[in-house]
Amino acid sequence: MAATDLWTYRDQALSALDLSGYEVEATDGSIGKIDMATHDVGASYIVVDTGVWNPLGKRVVLPAAAIERVGSARVFLNRSQDEIRNAPPYDGKGGFEGRERALLDSYYRAHFYGQEPWEAEDDKPPTDRSRGELYDEAKTLGVEGRSSMTKDQLRRAVDDARKSR
Repeated sequence: MAATDLWTYRDQALSALDLSGYEVEATDGSIGKIDMATHDVGASYIVVDTGVWNPLGKRVVLPAAAIERVGSARVFLNRSQDEIRNAPPYDGKGGFEGRERALLDSYYRAHFYGQEPWEAEDDKPPTDRSRGELYDEAKTLGVEGRSSMTKDQLRRAVDDARKSR
């Protein structure tokens, strides 16, 4: 199975739509409404208000690749309610830099690629990806010359490829 760029819409036509207010369906039922959607190249996501099944109204961030398809004012995800329910909460501050972005990236990579997720313990940084994981992502992103790169070179090449998308 080919790896997916988590933070890019599978269907590029979605990057032109305002998905705010759309109902959201997980693979096993309704989970809420889209509160907001971003369309940044290589960094797109949706924020879902899960108030439908969570009376406290937890909001979560889902990477753009979680969207399987869009129907009439309804978004269908390729994630289950449990995967979304267990996702890190959205703090409302946006700008996924540093620790928050690493936590989200790790959580969703575990569910898309079957990698072990990083669990926040105190303020420890996320675990470093292996050379194999970086190589697989470089392959997905079409990075040329990846087979002869060191781990550090792969990390930089992957970061550059994600920024240029």
